[in-house]
Amino acid sequence: MSHDSYRIFRDDIEEPSWCGVSSSPLEYSLQLKYLESVKLLLDAGSPLSHRKEPPRCQEAALLEAIECDDVRFMKLTVQALRLKRSRLYDFAKEQLSETSWRQLKVSENRVLDKDAMGVQEALVAFGIQVPDELWVHRTTPTVYHVATPRFTVEHADILFEAGFHDVDSADEHRVTPIHYACAIRLELEPGLDLIDWFRRKGANFSRIPENQHSEPAHCVSGFHKVAEFIGRSFFFFFFFLNEFWEENYSRSSTFTHLEVVSAPLRKSYILVRSLIQDYRGDACACACAVKGCSPIITLLKPMSGRSYSLIRESVISLLEAICASEGTLGLPLQVVEDIIRFQTFGLLGLTHVVTGIYPITLVVIVMTG
Repeated sequence: MSHDSYRIFRDDIEEPSWCGVSSSPLEYSLQLKYLESVKLLLDAGSPLSHRKEPPRCQEAALLEAIECDDVRFMKLTVQALRLKRSRLYDFAKEQLSETSWRQLKVSENRVLDKDAMGVQEALVAFGIQVPDELWVHRTTPTVYHVATPRFTVEHADILFEAGFHDVDSADEHRVTPIHYACAIRLELEPGLDLIDWFRRKGANFSRIPENQHSEPAHCVSGFHKVAEFIGRSFFFFFFFLNEFWEENYSRSSTFTHLEVVSAPLRKSYILVRSLIQDYRGDACACACAVKGCSPIITLLKPMSGRSYSLIRESVISLLEAICASEGTLGLPLQVVEDIIRFQTFGLLGLTHVVTGIYPITLVVIVMTG
């Protein structure tokens, strides 16, 4: 198919889909997993997003490629995205004055990511028309700010190998890819694998995001988000397992499955150990924490109910074992004090409040002990 034929083809079928959202031929081909069609459309210069639609967290084609089970679609799409961003770099450097270009402080890496929106805005500000095929059509600063649980280490590796290295960049509210990875995840092992991937690539887990009013949003660091993710995963795993065992077997058999969720924590022991050693409290309003909740208490709060006491004790023992494996005597004293205060608060029948920041909204969940 020639490029001219492709343009006619593209214009003819850019109609609303069944859900009322317009999809380009490339998006349809990715949704239907037609590899040859995807290759053809990308070779013909198909845009990665439908510019007439509101932008999503990422280019539409990249999100569709992530949803595919076959990484060949991801590799093709990322190659096209890499070429698109490199061409935007060259286009902007050619069109802007040398002074304007220097003021942008763009990285020498031609594969634009965190700088892509800034470069595009500079071109528009100077009245330079950005070609549709180069237009950056997304709401987040990097390709790693992905709001889908299908995003895995394999996808991240493909992006990183293609030259997208901005794994620790934050948006205007200082929300990083780590916060996204933790907020949209439920399954423990693939979630921890991805979070640990960011750690190995140098991501900063100590950064505290800000809310839309430019104030610290409950002082939730990356470690708090990791802890919240682990606690939430434990809670849902045992909640649904309890339901199954009460209907089919003995409820006491549930606790033999702790190893299922313990293994990923042992596998990611470096990450977990760093989480334990972060004593900073958030701005939680719960009376059980005098100076806010440390990451460990954030982890335990989803399991604060009495029915989870055995699981909670097992988790604490697991954390002690992870610390002991590094030659220490156990949990740090400050963490032990936090746990004692947390446990006592629950035994008194008082109410815990779990607070956490998600990429878009602030969610407050009340847990009754």
